[in-house]
Amino acid sequence: MCICVCKLPWGRSCIEHYRSLKRQCVFSHDELLFEIASAPTTVDIKLAECLVDDLSVVIEHEKHLRADLLSQVNCSC
Repeated sequence: MCICVCKLPWGRSCIEHYRSLKRQCVFSHDELLFEIASAPTTVDIKLAECLVDDLSVVIEHEKHLRADLLSQVNCSC
């Protein structure tokens, strides 16, 4: 897979910037990460390292969102 490794962190920072502006992204950076991860034999080691780092950010963000949602559900009962 031919993706410049330096683009993944840049893409993540764009997503964070859009989130801070409360704007909807047209491009799904997370979907790109999942597509790359779905073909592991085509990924070189440097891209794989960046992919793991970026996916860990996605997972942590998802954990926080789910915890916030759960706390909202528990408080409203």
